[in-house]
Amino acid sequence: MEKFTKARFQARLISFCYAILETRQPDFDPEKIKNQAPVQTIMQALEYANNEETNVIRSLPDVAGRKPTQHDQFSHLIGALEGKNVVYQRMPPSLLLTDTDLFEVEQEQKPMQMETPQTHLDPDRGKKAARWLILVGILAVGLVFYNLPFARERRAYRAIEKAEDRYDSIAAAERYVDEFYSGKHLEEVMFLRAQLDPTKSNCDDYVRKFPDSERVATVRQIRELYVFNTIAENGNQMDDIIYYTKAYPTGPHIAVVNQLYDSIWDSEIAKYQAGIKSKKSGQAVKYFESMLEYMKANRISTLYLTTTSSVNLKDYDEYSREVRELVEAYPQEKSLPVRGNVVSIRENFTTQDQYTLNQILSDGLQSSLDSIFTPGFVRVSAEEAPKTGAYPQAQFDYEIKSQEDALMGKRYPHLWTYYTDNIPQSYIIGITISFHVKFTIPDSNVSFEYYGKGHPENEIFGIANIRDGYRRMTSSSFARFSDEMYSKLGLKQVYTQK
Repeated sequence: MEKFTKARFQARLISFCYAILETRQPDFDPEKIKNQAPVQTIMQALEYANNEETNVIRSLPDVAGRKPTQHDQFSHLIGALEGKNVVYQRMPPSLLLTDTDLFEVEQEQKPMQMETPQTHLDPDRGKKAARWLILVGILAVGLVFYNLPFARERRAYRAIEKAEDRYDSIAAAERYVDEFYSGKHLEEVMFLRAQLDPTKSNCDDYVRKFPDSERVATVRQIRELYVFNTIAENGNQMDDIIYYTKAYPTGPHIAVVNQLYDSIWDSEIAKYQAGIKSKKSGQAVKYFESMLEYMKANRISTLYLTTTSSVNLKDYDEYSREVRELVEAYPQEKSLPVRGNVVSIRENFTTQDQYTLNQILSDGLQSSLDSIFTPGFVRVSAEEAPKTGAYPQAQFDYEIKSQEDALMGKRYPHLWTYYTDNIPQSYIIGITISFHVKFTIPDSNVSFEYYGKGHPENEIFGIANIRDGYRRMTSSSFARFSDEMYSKLGLKQVYTQK
């Protein structure tokens, strides 16, 4: 039945052991028992328990373990009373192991007890039991009251009032907001939290929760001042500066923030212009300077990069028999037949490899920008650009396909030999990589396009592990293309050294 929970049986066990000690232990000390671990109480009770009681004490944990776990304080109290009553009312201890309401059993036994003289009972013990039951009843009512929602809410609020310093007050306020988001004192606590810890999120939480409060204007002033102080302390934090200019376009500090914003951008653009050694890539440099000016004018600092790929790889066994027979008739190495010695492309080029290649493009571009500008000043994001707002974008397209040779209207796989210590080990089908990237600026005809072609075969002789061959070949080609593109834009190369 639902009322017989794990908590009820656990409470039966502890109170049963407590009652055994209370009635039999010569030096019983209730305060000591109250403050010690429950397992100590159980072990001490076993010293005074008879065989039947010992079996019950040892069996109760297993019974409790099979019962449903429900956080029901009432069941815990009932179990505690039942454990005590089994001792005081001389009820069979085995009842504690059953789903039996022991108060109903007690009522059924009372008429029988009245008919049977109890001359051997200690009257003082009966008085003690009665006093204990009254005390337990009072404690039970107090415990129920203590755990009522309004009492818990009041204690959480009082914890804020009793906090000794600002950090304790903030922590107590956070706990209150987490536990009582519809609490009686929520508005007051959230306002206090905004004052003590005036982060944008804390202030925004208050405004969302209490948009009609008379304190909303004060909270907005707190947030505005906090953001400005953060800018004043950290001058070059462009995120905070952009946030301020957009959130408080008529704020009391907008003139100072705008001046700081322009001076930072001018300084960063000057870094780029000083690093351009040649104007040979005029279109690329023109694009990049226009992009920086656009970012400055539109209060943005993120370049969004998107990638589309086409992977068309063909394994050796997918070619026709006629093609394979011709290839096998003229092996590149006399000591290594072609049949059975061509490494599979598909097995060694996975979706994870494509993710790694995309990371080479985005991470390399970010590193190249960070080598010129203050790190993080211009950010590269591989996520989808927000629908609100217009951002500069770079669209990368690349195609990876098997390398083939054309002969008399047929296409043959181009094989490369993999060597270990100058001994041919296997053949690899070559791959070709074609790149195209286009940089654009919203509402502008200034753009930059760059095409490239990878030559992975140049990396074959540097491969140490044949199973990692294609990954190494493609990664090197992507890195080389990326550096060529950065150079055109007037940025620094990050993957190769000249």
